[in-house]
This record gives sequence, structure tokens and C-alpha cells, in this order.
Amino acid sequence: MGLAYYDRGLAYAEMDEYDRAIEDFDHAIERDPVFAPAYHHRGNAYIIKGDYEKAMKSLSGALSLDPGLAGAFVSRSFVYAKRGEYDRAIIDCELAVSLDQQNAQAYLNRGAAYASKGQHDLAMKDFDRAIELDPGDARHYYNRGLAYAAMGEYNQAIEDYDHAIARDPGNSHLYHCRGILYARKSDHDRAIEDYDRAIELDPEDAEAHFNRGNSYGRRGDYGRAIDDYGRAIELDPEDAGVYSNRGSVYCRKGEYASAIADYDRAIKLVPDGVAAYFNRGIAYARKGSAHRAASDFRKVLALTKNPVLRQCAEEALAALGD
Repeated sequence: MGLAYYDRGLAYAEMDEYDRAIEDFDHAIERDPVFAPAYHHRGNAYIIKGDYEKAMKSLSGALSLDPGLAGAFVSRSFVYAKRGEYDRAIIDCELAVSLDQQNAQAYLNRGAAYASKGQHDLAMKDFDRAIELDPGDARHYYNRGLAYAAMGEYNQAIEDYDHAIARDPGNSHLYHCRGILYARKSDHDRAIEDYDRAIELDPEDAEAHFNRGNSYGRRGDYGRAIDDYGRAIELDPEDAGVYSNRGSVYCRKGEYASAIADYDRAIKLVPDGVAAYFNRGIAYARKGSAHRAASDFRKVLALTKNPVLRQCAEEALAALGD
């Protein structure tokens, strides 16, 4: 009877009905408390629901019953990584690989853990192995692309995102990430093309609107930049960076009152945001409000020890005759 519940739980999970799947795995475990696969797949369902505490408990239960379940080690490594316990994640992946050297997911998870620790050379070897074992999985190329990007190797990263997109062309995040890399290379036309596609696939992606706004701004298309920042704010009104960047575009357009209003909002959201104080000071200075500008530049000096920012603030104060 426990096996019947287990099989139906697997079917529910395949249909993305994870609450029903968990309920059936519970029934299976009630009827057979030592049935390790039911614990394993219940843990997987909890991962997808984002309940990592219950996932950890269920996966550890599976492994205590059957330490030969390579897949359970892989799943638990993901939970450890989500908790920031990267060394434990790596150990679980190593145990999984010792049990199943053809498990591409184990290499992928270990590579991601190494990357999170900044050990990109080790991460790259694992991503290469994951691709060798399963070249059709977009996630392997995506993660290797992330590692290349972290190493500043943007061309290789873009090539990996090309491969990922070829395998998963409906994934908006892949276009968004590639767009970010094009923007870092100052190729804003291509960046905007990728952001366009990302937004077409996911119109509610506030960050994609924000980044497209950045590229429009750097291209000098201030009207479109402001429109995108406005949409990003509609979707996520608590992101101080969007207000700050829109303020900078208003400032470039000479619309200082609008710029100051945006910097005000950014500072309200992040009261120790040095850049917002400095930029508001610039806007006040250009608007002719020298006293308020000086106050903002002094605030920058009070908030930061960064020598570059301090020098900028000191020079701005000197220009005001302060």
C-alpha cells in the first residue's frame, strides 16, 4: 500500500502538484517508515516549495536509511548551498560522485558551490564535466557562463549563454543575463535587444526594465530610460537603485527638481546610500542651492572612508567655496 502512495506522489510531482505529492509521500512513509525513496522525493518536493528546513530533515532521513542514494546527497547539497553552507554542499556532492560518477547534477551542484566560494577554477572543471555528461542541459552552460563572467571573461560567458539559450529559448533569465554582459562590454544595442526579449517573455521582470533603462541612459535615450525606470518602480517600488539611476538621468536632462525628488526617495529607502547623497548634492549645486549641496557633500564625508568618494566630495565642497 505504501508503494501505491509513493507512485502517485511521483505522478503528482511530475504534474507540479507538490502539496499533493508531499501528502502521498507522507502516507507512504506512515505505512513503511523505512522506505528511503519516499523521504528522498518528499525532500525534493519541499525544495521546490522553498521549505528548506523540512527538505533537509526529509533528505537526511532518507540518507540515514539508505546512504547509497546518490540523488539524495545531490538534493541535500542544494539545500546546504541555499543555507550558505558551501563546504557541506561540496562534501555531499563528493559522496554522490563516489556513488555515481555519471551524475551530472552532482558536478553541477559542486561547481556552483565552488563558484560561491570564489574557487572558479574548480567550479569550471565541474561545469565542464557536467556538460560532457549532459550536453543538452542549458543549466550547465548557464552556470559556467556565470563563472566566466565572475572571472571577467565576458566573451566566453556570452558564448555559454548562447548555448544555454539554444537549449532553452523560452527562458527569459538567460536573455537578461546575456544582456547584462553585453552592457558590461558597452555594447548597449545588443544589450537592449536581449532585455527586449527578456521582457517579452516576462513583462513583470522589474530588474530587466531597470537594466534596459540603464542601457538606454548610456546610449543617450533618456526618455526611454525614464520610461523603463518608471515601469521598474511600478513593479518594485522599494528598490532604491532605480530611483537613484532615474535621478541621474533627470540630472543629465537638466530636470533638477525631478532628480532631487528621486534622490530623496532613494535616501529614504537607504539612509546611508553615499552615492545618492553625492548625486543629490550635484543636483542641488546645479540648481543653485549651494547650502543644500554642501550639506549633502558633508554627509558623504561623514558616511564613507572610501578615498575616491571622499576626494570627490572634498573637491565639490571646494568648488562651492565651502
